Amino acid sequence: MKRVLLSVLIVILSLLTSCSKESENSNNTVKISGFVKSSNNIPEENVKVSILNFENLTKYTDSEGYFEIEGVVKGKHDLTLLKNNVNSNSEVFVQRTLSVTANEDTNLNALLLPNPVILNPASEITSSSALLSWNKSTDNSFREYKLYRHNSSGIDEKTGTLVHVTTDINKISFFNNGLNNSETYFYRVFVSDEFGSIGGSNIINFKTQSIQVVKNGSFENLTNNLPDNWSLEANDFGNPKNTITIDNTDATDGVNSIKIYHAEEKGCFEQWIKQSIEDNVLIEGAKYKLTFDYKSDFSSANSLVNLVLRNWNNTLSEWYRIDLTFINDGQWRPVNFEFTLPSKFDNANIKLMTHFCVYAKGNYWIDNLHMERIK
Repeated sequence: MKRVLLSVLIVILSLLTSCSKESENSNNTVKISGFVKSSNNIPEENVKVSILNFENLTKYTDSEGYFEIEGVVKGKHDLTLLKNNVNSNSEVFVQRTLSVTANEDTNLNALLLPNPVILNPASEITSSSALLSWNKSTDNSFREYKLYRHNSSGIDEKTGTLVHVTTDINKISFFNNGLNNSETYFYRVFVSDEFGSIGGSNIINFKTQSIQVVKNGSFENLTNNLPDNWSLEANDFGNPKNTITIDNTDATDGVNSIKIYHAEEKGCFEQWIKQSIEDNVLIEGAKYKLTFDYKSDFSSANSLVNLVLRNWNNTLSEWYRIDLTFINDGQWRPVNFEFTLPSKFDNANIKLMTHFCVYAKGNYWIDNLHMERIK
């Protein structure tokens, strides 16, 4: 009988202890509720409202912007508001974190989200620069704008390259210099406060303007009957009858072409035309296309031209062979040749040279010589 009474007593004490703990826990938690609105005072639906560091304490606002979180331990907490897909754009988000002290059920009547920051289309685009601009943030806790650049649309604060930071809320543009020609860039701006990001903009992209690598490729600009930007080397030491001159009677572009005379039936005297390339025009690892037109007054199936790109210290010394078939029929023929530059070289003091190797005696003409980046 004593054992039965002892067991009943233990059960009663356990129930009393449990009820006491439940009452204690109930008295130690509160409810936080409120309304979330946009900076224009419009209710914001589907805003994620979270008590920081408590994954289970998360709610989403309804169509009226209302949320209610129960079971919040009394005391001071960081409350985070996060709105994704702003303006139906999956890239744009706004976020606000604020400190809340709740020792009783607390209603936060008007929580305002900052306005989204939107990047405008780039303007003033050149071959090496562009102007980026965005709208002004309205958040009172603003700390800085951070502009990132990347080579694909997968751009965020980890993958992108930080190109600009400003703590002035009114400075909402940046002129980005030092870009590569003929290249596509992606940009995104993030807004931060003391807690971190409070907004991420849309992603924009644009392609910088292309540059014609070869200047005066149609040989129209002359000084003393020599083509500007070009150096002509007929190799008349090898044979004093070798010549390179301007012909203003036949051309495919304009009125001038280059006329080269090779004075030997056999052999391959090095006859050159060459020019200096501006610094930072050629891009490491990029793909290019060389085009020109040619014709001859002789026939030869085994001639060629070497395209040579070389800098002062030979970190770039590329020879590209282009086989030519000369036919004595008076017709101009086009050449299209693609090549890829090395992934690393000193991009200064580069010279472009075309070395013609002809196994026949006679005249041949070159015109409309151009080179541009294609990838």
